[in-house]
This record gives sequence, structure tokens and C-alpha cells, in this order.
Amino acid sequence: MAWLLLFCLGQPPGAVAQEVHPAMLFHDVQVLAHDNMQGRKTGTEGNRQARAYIVRRLKEIGLQGFAPNYSHTFNYPQGEGVNLVAYIKGQSEKYIVVSAHYDHLGVQEGQVFNGADDNASGVAAALQLAIVLNQQSSLRYSWLFVFFDAEEAGLLGAWAFVNKPPVPLKNIVLNLNFDMLSRSSRHELYVCGTAHYPKLRPLVERCVPPPGLRIAFGHDTPKLGTQDWTNASDHYAFHQKGIPFLYFGVEDHPDYHRPTDDYEKIDRDFYLKVVKYLAQLALLIDKQL
Repeated sequence: MAWLLLFCLGQPPGAVAQEVHPAMLFHDVQVLAHDNMQGRKTGTEGNRQARAYIVRRLKEIGLQGFAPNYSHTFNYPQGEGVNLVAYIKGQSEKYIVVSAHYDHLGVQEGQVFNGADDNASGVAAALQLAIVLNQQSSLRYSWLFVFFDAEEAGLLGAWAFVNKPPVPLKNIVLNLNFDMLSRSSRHELYVCGTAHYPKLRPLVERCVPPPGLRIAFGHDTPKLGTQDWTNASDHYAFHQKGIPFLYFGVEDHPDYHRPTDDYEKIDRDFYLKVVKYLAQLALLIDKQL
């Protein structure tokens, strides 16, 4: 693992960074954020199409599932949602969960809310981590890849997961949640969660980002009010169950929750650096957590 540690100390990227596939990364975002997906709102045909695409990608990568087509259905007062859960078996019965929600806001007043950054970017990044981790000859932990539905309706998919998990909840040691990764005017990726779980911060700090990407800590203390992201995305359900989390995301931008959050607006250079960093960090966590 010398090459991994060298990279995470700021040396030139090693083999793992090259295993991130930029063309497929961008293609996944473009497909999921296309008008054909109709904004991916839970319960719509566009949401079903997005789910079918993610299922196809998981099968191409070669991940295993607990249910046919990785699909775990849950009910809520307004209808039915579907989480997708895939896994890579490691040496341990302890699991790390990589999560990203695939739903978005649908069509409103005739305008499609494509949600390229929110959260096609997180889904595509999680798929790239699945590729990288699935290519490793040996993993210390087992890894779950969970694509949540109905996040925009109140983290409903995440609550359904933690209330009826496919593995014992006590065996989940960490949640890495991705929600909005592809653009930042200040080239900053925030890591939220270390204020709650300070033992995780040194582990994150060991992995130095590539030039041009700044890793920032914060948005995870009550004194920040609405800028406290502790309950802002699916990681909150894990936190409420006592499971440590690291939430990776960018600060809101002018296209957040607007019909202009389109594929053309993502910063491809920034986004690729983020995904390469997350892939390196995931391998470091697997070896050193």
C-alpha cells in the first residue's frame, strides 16, 4: 500500500486515480440529468428510468445484490419509493455504506428540474467508487452502495433503509454520503461530520487532495443554524442511529433546486478531482479505519 500512502501525503496520483473513468463519470451525469428523466421525482416514469439505468450500471460493474435488480421497496403516505442496494464482500462482516440519492424535483410549471449537481453528480461518483473498490484484490471491510429514493421528500429512503437494513445495523461502521459534488466557485469540497465524530478528521486529513481542490471542514455544528448540514441529506438517518458519517458536498450555488441545474453547468475539472480524491480516500479508510 506504499503507493496509496504516498498519494495521500500529497505525491503524484498512483494507479487508483487512473482507475476512475472520466468519460463514463460524465456520461452517467449526463444521462441521469437529461430531460428524458423528467427530473427523477419519486413515483414518476422518469424516476423509474433513472433507477433502471443505475441498475444496468451496477450489473455492468459486477456488484452483488440482496434482492432482484438491487431493489428495496418502501411505502410512505404519498406512495412508494425504491432504494437500490448493492454490495462488495470484503474480509469483514463490518460494512461501510456509500450513499447518494437519485431522485430530484421532477417537472414544475412545465420546467424540468434536471438536478445535474443535485444529485446526479453524487450517483455517478458512487458508481465510480464501486468500480475502483470492486477491482481491488482484497478489501478489509465489506462495502454497501445505496442509491436512495425520496430524499427530496424528507430523507424517506434513508429512513426506510436504517429502519429495515439488509445487514445488521450494528455491523455498519460508517456512512459516506455524496450529495452535490460537481461545482464550486471556490473549488471547495466540504466534509461534514467530523464535529460529531472527531476521530474521523485525522483520517480525512491524511489524504491530500490534488492541486486545485480544497477540502474544507464544517457545516456540522448547531450554532450555524440553517448552515448546519447535519440533517441536510441522507447521512442524518445514520447519525440518528449512532452510525458515524462523513457527508461530502458543495455549498449552494445559483442553480440549486432550480430548473437550471443542468449537465452543462457542472465543472468537469473540479468534479473529476473530487471523484479521484474520494476514490483514494475510500481505499485509505478501508485500510486504516
